Amino acid sequence: MKVSQRQIQKQETRKKIIEAAYEKFKNKGIVKTTTSDIAKAAGVSHGTIFAHFKTQEELLREVIQVFCSKIIMHTHSVSEKAVTMREVLSAHLEGIKEFEEFYIRLVSEMNLLPKDSISVFVSIQSALSKHLTEVAEKEIDEGKIKGCL
Repeated sequence: MKVSQRQIQKQETRKKIIEAAYEKFKNKGIVKTTTSDIAKAAGVSHGTIFAHFKTQEELLREVIQVFCSKIIMHTHSVSEKAVTMREVLSAHLEGIKEFEEFYIRLVSEMNLLPKDSISVFVSIQSALSKHLTEVAEKEIDEGKIKGCL
């Protein structure tokens, strides 16, 4: 099925909004950023934001999903080869480094965010837990670390 020029333009506008929101959230703070700030930064009308996202919370969820997924994908790709807990944690910190300012805002403003945005963040972070658990179980079996009772 051929994608129309209009569909491509809509996808590009949506991407531009997400990237502008990310920049505003990381620089100004998630709670202090308005949809008007994002629209101005994206070079679109305020109404265009709501043509792509029903609510500001929906936009926030999408930004968290996109950028935290990038962190987790990096962690996942490096962790597949990781042998120790240190390697998994180093991979995760390396992934966070690229998006550090946003990540700091996200963690520091977590208690002020809508519950479903927090849920997206927590579910993405569970991927790190999976990798840590796999390596921990291996290191326990090998006697490198002690397991809990």
